[in-house]
Amino acid sequence: MAISALAVIAIAIASMAVVFGVVQKKENELLQKDLAVASSRLSLELNNMLDEFAALARNPSLVNGLSDSAQAAVYLRPLLSNFQFRQIGAVALQVRDYRGRSILSSQASLFESIDANEITRWMTAKRFAAHFVLLEDQWHLLLIHSIEFPD
Repeated sequence: MAISALAVIAIAIASMAVVFGVVQKKENELLQKDLAVASSRLSLELNNMLDEFAALARNPSLVNGLSDSAQAAVYLRPLLSNFQFRQIGAVALQVRDYRGRSILSSQASLFESIDANEITRWMTAKRFAAHFVLLEDQWHLLLIHSIEFPD
């Protein structure tokens, strides 16, 4: 009788182990699917944001504002203050010259801690750069894109 009770307990433990393994495997599969969907969506949203940012770099108002320094604020201030990404809304934007010096900014205080030499180094390395930076105790995605003058 004791042996049959031990056999039942052993079978129950083995069954629970099998069920636990199956449930854990299924849970991992679901988490992998969720991760794939989330990463795909994040990738899509980031690509859309980068496309919008590249379009801003080709915006004629931006080019006009930079070529007419006396009227730069007239062209650039409305453009910077009204620019929004479709997915995330308003962002802080800053236009800098080729030496990394600020020309105009939608939130100047946010950019004060970024070294102009660092910006210049990033700008000269490539046409487009993306970096995570810690500003005002929060992480931000810093996108840098050279302005593209029309041919």
